[in-house]
Amino acid sequence: MEEQAREGFSLESIKRLCDYKKYKIYKVYREEGVSTKNMKHHRF
Repeated sequence: MEEQAREGFSLESIKRLCDYKKYKIYKVYREEGVSTKNMKHHRF
């Protein structure tokens, strides 16, 4: 299980924390979680 799922870190929870601490969010990047588990790999 990923840490984000296990620990409950979500974009919304991070935004709330930033609001609470008066941090300004400059930019939000989204990276799709891609698993290499099912990718075909070359054999060496």
